[in-house]
Parts: sequence; structure tokens; C-alpha cells
Amino acid sequence: MFRWYREGCPRIAQIYGANIHPNITEAELRLAARYDLIVGGINFGDTDESRRKVNDHIKRLHEMNPRIIVLHYITGACEQRLDNPRFDRDCFLRTPGGEIITGWPGSHMLNLSKTKTVEAMAKSIIDSSRGSSADGMYIDCMGGNFDTWCAELQMGKNVEVDADEDGIADEIAILDRQWVDGKEQILKLIRDEVGVEPYILVNGGMEHKYAKPYADGNLFEGILDHVSIPNLYSKYSFEQILEDCHLWSDTPTGRRNCSYIDITPKFDIDFNIRDTLSPIENSRILLKGYESLQLMRFGLAMTLLTDIHYTFQLHTRALGQYWWYQEYDLPIGNPSGDCYKHEDGSWRRDYENAVVVANLNYHEIEPHFESNMRDSTSSQISKDFLLSAQDGRIYMRMG
Repeated sequence: MFRWYREGCPRIAQIYGANIHPNITEAELRLAARYDLIVGGINFGDTDESRRKVNDHIKRLHEMNPRIIVLHYITGACEQRLDNPRFDRDCFLRTPGGEIITGWPGSHMLNLSKTKTVEAMAKSIIDSSRGSSADGMYIDCMGGNFDTWCAELQMGKNVEVDADEDGIADEIAILDRQWVDGKEQILKLIRDEVGVEPYILVNGGMEHKYAKPYADGNLFEGILDHVSIPNLYSKYSFEQILEDCHLWSDTPTGRRNCSYIDITPKFDIDFNIRDTLSPIENSRILLKGYESLQLMRFGLAMTLLTDIHYTFQLHTRALGQYWWYQEYDLPIGNPSGDCYKHEDGSWRRDYENAVVVANLNYHEIEPHFESNMRDSTSSQISKDFLLSAQDGRIYMRMG
């Protein structure tokens, strides 16, 4: 019987690209079984038979890799179509003039300050999770700010919001509090209904703390880009990110967390890249992203300073690549302690079989060790190395 999985770290995640469907092949399942965390990418089909097959495939993944966590995608978006029977028109958000506010194209914003809306959303998420043999659910769009998922506000439109329907526009600070309260109540209702067994992963970004008592993980989507591309993003410092990742190392149930963080290559793309570019142009962009090896190492090293999962993807707008790198297979074991900041300005963490070094400086450094180590990327064996700016390496212990 095929079995493949690492003991210890690294812990690698796959988001949206596993493509587990009724007719997936054994070879494709083997590829998926390499991962420690699979988020979404599960297509149950439209029949009881197709759902049974997919559930059998998920069980097969656990046979191949007993420590894998498989999570079914469920949207937690505050945008819904007006014809969704789960939400009557009283559940939608309005302007002071009584007009329902538009979300993403074809949808409208829900009003999370209303108990009936919160209860309807929780029930919708719970119902969507039933009948799956996955280990739990990934609830998307759970950011803790009101305007995180409001497309009209995101795009800079001057939209007045009247959540309490008193005919007066509400202040954004009040809306933020109402939305956090609504999201938290949704998670509490879900956890009360499903119990502690299913994993719950939320896409809460850096506004996630409200979810901590109820979720087993948080998705830090695009957050490391604030460190790797500071000329474009400067909202968060590395120390902030590190602190928040450490916060999610523990779970309410004491199980391994299902959090993950990603990093993306340093170029921008459109949402509809797959539809607007030719196959050759798509292939070129994918290759360009895949070959961004220094950035991949940088993100991996920074993630290994924490206890969460890692993925290197083309862009948060184009997830699902099946990229795999030699560093992912390294048997570095479990951490020997917490991460620490070295006198050379790098961050380090000791593992049973390795030392991880992340160089956040904008200049190269010279990592030194008391005994010979092997650079897992270059295979150089030495006590002294050169490490480029904004790069990371895993130095394996000899013997």
C-alpha cells in the first residue's frame, strides 16, 4: 500500500488545487497525499453516488497520509443574491434612503447587525458541511472589518450605510464592531451545533482574534507579501505577523492547528488570468512564478519560525498550483524551541535535524555555526555561509 508523509516539519498546504472529484485517479491522489493540509478543491458532484465516491477518496487520502487534514470549502461571504431563499429582503444591508447595497457583481450585502441574518448564515454554513467525510470546514471571507468584503467600499465608492435603519448613516467604527460581533456569533452557533470534532479554518487575515475561541486555524492570505514586497505593502511588520502566527499555534481542542500562511511572487495579475490569456501566456506566467525560488525559500523559512502550514502560490487571485520543491521533503524533524532574533538581524529556529535562518535584512549576512552544516539548497558543507538579502535557508545538521 502506498504511504507517504513526513514526520515533523515542514508542513505544506494546498489550497483549491487538490481537485478531488468522483473520477480522480490513484496517481492524482498520491500527489495530493504529499500535503499536510488540503483546503478546498473538493468537487462532490450532483448525485449521491458521486458524493460517496469523493468521500471514499478522502478516506483513501487518510490511508496514504494519516496526518493529513482535509477541509471542505464553504463561503462565509456577506454577499448573497437577492433570490437566495435562505435570506429574505429584511436580511440585506441598506443605505439611509432604503436602497439595498451592492456587493460583488450580482450580489448584495447582508446586514450582520441583525440576529435573523446571523442565524441564517450559520445555518447555511452548517448545512453545507453535512454529508462530507472531510476533517472539517474552511469558512472563507471571515475578515473582521466591515469593509473587508464590501466590494463597493473596497473600490472607493462613497456608499452610506444604515445598518440600524434609523435613516442616518452609521460610522465605520460602529459597523466594524457590529460585524465582528456578527461573525463571532456565527462561529459560536456553528461550533455549538457541530461540536468540537470538525476542524474549523477561517479566512480572517490579521483581523482574526474574535475567531480564536471557536476556530482551529486562521488563513493569513497574502500577509507575508507585506514583508517581501514592502514598496507595495507596508501595513504589517514582520513582528506583528510572527506574533499572530504564534497565537494560532494553539487550538481550543488541543489538536494540531490548521492555520497557514502564503507568500506570492513579486508581480501582479488580473483576477481573470485564466480566461483572458492564451495557454502559452498562462504557462509563461506559471513558470515565472514557479522559478521564484528565493522568494519561495524566504516564505518557507519565515513560516518555519512558527508552527503553522506554508504554501507558495502564484497569487492570491490565482490559487491552486501544485508546485513542489526539494526543501519541502527535508526531514528537519520537530522544533527544539521557539524562534529567536540573531545578532546579525536574521531570525532563526533550531530543529532536531536543522537550523532555519530567515534573512529579513536588505543586505547579505554570514551565518556561522560551531560545527559543519549542509545548506539544503546548494549542498555546500561548511561552518560559514553567505545568505542573500530577503532569502531563507535550511541548514541541515551533519550526521
